[in-house]
Amino acid sequence: LLNGQPAKAREIAERTLAFGRGATIEEPPYELAVLVEALAALEDWPALAALLPTARARAGYVAWLAPAIERAEAARLAAEGDSEGARASLERALTAYQHLHMAAEVATTQARIARLAM
Repeated sequence: LLNGQPAKAREIAERTLAFGRGATIEEPPYELAVLVEALAALEDWPALAALLPTARARAGYVAWLAPAIERAEAARLAAEGDSEGARASLERALTAYQHLHMAAEVATTQARIARLAM
């Protein structure tokens, strides 16, 4: 995702999910968060809607999954013209990323909030 290739990120995340590995202490399952964000970047709203129930069910296992879901939802809401809903989702994501001390994600989320104001 960070290299501007959401389709490749989606492919890798889907392949990893298909493998079916579970959460481990050594390597948490990051692929759902990547897939959620990739689908939003690709504006594949039907695929995102189909994935969200599974992602939400697993959000308790990966701390950064819930705010990734919020950011993806914000992108969908913004695309639909609901800037208030998008801002609310981004604010929830921002609060979560700040709580997790994820500075890069905080900065990304703040930038998305600023873009909504334009």
